[in-house]
Amino acid sequence: VPKEPKRAQPQYELKEAWRRFLRRLPPIFRRSILNFDQIVILGDSRTGKSWLVDTFTDWRKQARQFAGGEGYDPALQAYLTSSSVIMEVPAWVLEDHSEKCRRALTELWRSVYRKREPTVVVTIDTERLEKGEDEIVAYAEALRAKINILARLRRRPVEVRLAVTRMDRLEGHTAFAEFCRIQGV
Repeated sequence: VPKEPKRAQPQYELKEAWRRFLRRLPPIFRRSILNFDQIVILGDSRTGKSWLVDTFTDWRKQARQFAGGEGYDPALQAYLTSSSVIMEVPAWVLEDHSEKCRRALTELWRSVYRKREPTVVVTIDTERLEKGEDEIVAYAEALRAKINILARLRRRPVEVRLAVTRMDRLEGHTAFAEFCRIQGV
């Protein structure tokens, strides 16, 4: 009886999840996907990754135009907007420091970002900023490890933007936000 080939654990099948996203897109979008801005969102669970996508993009409008534009896949969420492709990396990836995870990310990102440089958006919740320094440092190191995988593949530094979420929970935020609005910031 021939042995069945070993399959990766489903959680490590990031590249296959990306392929499922692409297959759901109309062929015209599949052919031009690398012409869109590429965005990778990294962050812990409940740090506002999906909220950022919902609030600051038109992905829902795009998804209504054709079947397959919705981004939900338990292994990897991906979204097509009018000007960008957004890959929301699952939170478990940050917590997983195994070789399997590194290989899965490398395989995924090599296929997607070989010719196009992504912008990485890192989300951090204000609750985490209120925790101890050790926990903040550990979170930063986990993020840096994943960003370094992408930088090594690109053979250059990657642009990283920080999104501090749930700032409305902080004392003084309303006054600060009003000041920024008046100043045009």
